[in-house]
Amino acid sequence: MIRTDLQKNKEAGPVSYHTVSLNSDSFASDWEMPECVLLKLKDVTKVFDKDILALDGISFQMKRGEFLFLIGPNRAGKTTLLRLIALEERPTDGEIVFDEFNSQKIKREQIPFLRRKMGRIFQDFRLINDMNVFDNVALSLRILGRKEERLKDKV
Repeated sequence: MIRTDLQKNKEAGPVSYHTVSLNSDSFASDWEMPECVLLKLKDVTKVFDKDILALDGISFQMKRGEFLFLIGPNRAGKTTLLRLIALEERPTDGEIVFDEFNSQKIKREQIPFLRRKMGRIFQDFRLINDMNVFDNVALSLRILGRKEERLKDKV
């Protein structure tokens, strides 16, 4: 397990991330995008309203097959980091690369394709209250145009 501080925020404290993998060389010394690297952040900064520094100079890599766990106190930047990776927000500075998608080059219409390649687990599950569990899980497959008769096997 690898641990590092993402940010030194005197108000909120540091955000840390943990990756779990079979080896500990998750941090390549060069910033090329090797085939096994799935996610790369390089010098990512996010500023809100011109003067609220949310994240400052974040850099790390995550290989395929690793799990990423973000931990930290309230207002430390965890949600902001996740929103940046999913391109729900754009970084003020720096670069985020997820698979073949680059935050500096991606077009707006490509963002849904990026999000289809990533899995996120939310604390509040993000379920639709008037749908049962099956229909909640099947919803994304229906949106993607999957055939109804194959849903049962997939869900």
